[in-house]
Amino acid sequence: MASPVSARLDPALRRQLAKYCASRRVTQTDAIAEGVRRLLAEETGTSAAGADRLLADWEALDARFAGRLADFDAEAAAAEGRD
Repeated sequence: MASPVSARLDPALRRQLAKYCASRRVTQTDAIAEGVRRLLAEETGTSAAGADRLLADWEALDARFAGRLADFDAEAAAAEGRD
């Protein structure tokens, strides 16, 4: 499931994005998502598809352990007397 992300773009970048999207008939959301995929692929040395798999793995791990981490944080806070 996709979640919203907010970003502040300077006016020149915003204009470039609008022009790019209009010329390619894509939404700004799709263009930005693809840019993030490419950035992550470049940073991790994988293909864009590999970056998508990596993101999916991270999201699955986050979902799997989110409850456990919250429990751990609560236990740690209680142990330190800050519950």
